[in-house]
Amino acid sequence: MSDRLILIVDDEEQIASSVQLRLKSQGYETITAMNGADGVKMAKEHRPNAILMDVRMPKMDGMQALRVLKDDQETANIPVIMLSASVADQRTTIDAGARFFVRKPFQFSRLHEAVKAIV
Repeated sequence: MSDRLILIVDDEEQIASSVQLRLKSQGYETITAMNGADGVKMAKEHRPNAILMDVRMPKMDGMQALRVLKDDQETANIPVIMLSASVADQRTTIDAGARFFVRKPFQFSRLHEAVKAIV
């Protein structure tokens, strides 16, 4: 298993694929999920080194998924970077256990700095 595996959880396919391509170009391996429920399942299955997760998604939103991940011993220590267009989500996500918050729309360099800080 790679020590540079990143799970991208975002329901906006264009954002997920763009981030995936950019991270791969920086030497990371990536896997993706389109909602929080699938993201939790993939985190348990693949044990990524970090998770990039949108806050607003169908089925299970990012906040619910973050709480599930942090409440489970198997996934509690996986660092999570939360992504949202709403600055109001910043305090809530950090208080819930996210390591970083990156506001959408973001420059890839800002996101990459957060990834490098935790991987």
